[in-house]
Amino acid sequence: MEQQSKKMEQQSKKIEQQSKKMEQQSKKIEQQSKKNKQQTNNQEPTKLKNTLSFIDIFFVGLGYIVGAGIYSLLSYTTKYGGNFTWLSFIIGGFISLMTGLSYAELSKYFDSNASEYDYITTAISTKVGSLMGLTLVVLGIFTATTLVLAFIDLLVSLIGSTVSYGVIRFLIIAIPTIINIIGVKFTTNLNMGISITESSTLIILILLSAYMGKWTPKAYTGGFNLPSIVHGAFITILALSGFEHLPKMAEETQNSTRNIPLAITSSLSIAVVMYALTSISTNSVLGTKTVAKTINPISKTYSKLIGSKGESLVNVVSLFSIFNTVMLTMLFVSRQIYGIAKRGTFSSYFTKVNKITQTPIRSILFVSLCTFLLTTIKEVELSAHLTNVLIFSVFALVNLSAIILRYRGTLSQSDNAQEKKETESKKYSRFSIYSIIGLITSLYMVYSSMSDNYFGNLIQK
Repeated sequence: MEQQSKKMEQQSKKIEQQSKKMEQQSKKIEQQSKKNKQQTNNQEPTKLKNTLSFIDIFFVGLGYIVGAGIYSLLSYTTKYGGNFTWLSFIIGGFISLMTGLSYAELSKYFDSNASEYDYITTAISTKVGSLMGLTLVVLGIFTATTLVLAFIDLLVSLIGSTVSYGVIRFLIIAIPTIINIIGVKFTTNLNMGISITESSTLIILILLSAYMGKWTPKAYTGGFNLPSIVHGAFITILALSGFEHLPKMAEETQNSTRNIPLAITSSLSIAVVMYALTSISTNSVLGTKTVAKTINPISKTYSKLIGSKGESLVNVVSLFSIFNTVMLTMLFVSRQIYGIAKRGTFSSYFTKVNKITQTPIRSILFVSLCTFLLTTIKEVELSAHLTNVLIFSVFALVNLSAIILRYRGTLSQSDNAQEKKETESKKYSRFSIYSIIGLITSLYMVYSSMSDNYFGNLIQK
């Protein structure tokens, strides 16, 4: 009996030891699984932060469109539009809206930061991917370069050469770079403040001139010349550009297939109304001849309405407007580089997103460096001319892509259930009138820009 009890004790001890071993093994397995999860999480690439609402993306569009456009192009447009410059803006707005609708339609189907790259390569051929990607990035960097040079020229004209060109050049590129690196929400919040300021400046001007009884029929009627008005309308397209950049924020925009198309059309429409009313106001206060000869007629109008302090205030707003457009341009180009790199056209080096800021820092720094190097040219007119040719070439290709994809029926296919219901509830047309109008007008602008220096002397935004 004693022997049996000893054996049972030994067996129980063995069982206890085995259970302890099993517990240890289970703990090891748990620890290993935790390590594997951590490694998996570390291996998964950090994504851009999906944080932008409709309000954010709307003000991005409005801020970029208003930007430096109305401040630098109003005098040149008035030179041709005369008393009917307001009509030139409406016609130009209609033409811009045709291309804007193509972008809006395509952005519903392509939910990607690569935007134009995806539109064109899908519609035409993937073989043009490398060339298209390079063209889009060069366009963005030339745009940023033009804006930096325009900012420096305006600042020097206001304060003189008290600060060296090199210091201004460094700061106007470095500050937007740091802002963009900090985070997209920080960038859009800053843009919202500047956008409200620059838009309010125009609205106050309109209200002041109307309230003080400056609006008279002679200021916005008389001297009707259709060819000149249309000529002015094509110039206004430059002042209305900027809507095309919104799809580059698709991956950071909540419900992007709805919010981006809506932001494109709404920001563009509001800008057209403000531009037309601003034109009536400046012509009413200064007269068309004075507006056509003045570099910044908005600041001169304020000066006449409320004194020299108003002019100084508008000059400061103009500087902030250009600064804001530089900041947004760098943001857009960095996102497009990131999106195209994800397609494998550019190096995967540019697909890395910082875990803390959730921004593509490598892409942002690349854009900043290229812009810094190009600003050594100091030729704002040459940079503006090249930018114009490239912008309207891209517009033509995007409109052509919309026509092709709609004809194929590609754009009628959507993963979004609501969009599917909307498409099924109405007859889907294989032809898009607005894309055709957009294509024709974009090709005309390319021809005009290349045939002579038609827009070469403009500080293009």
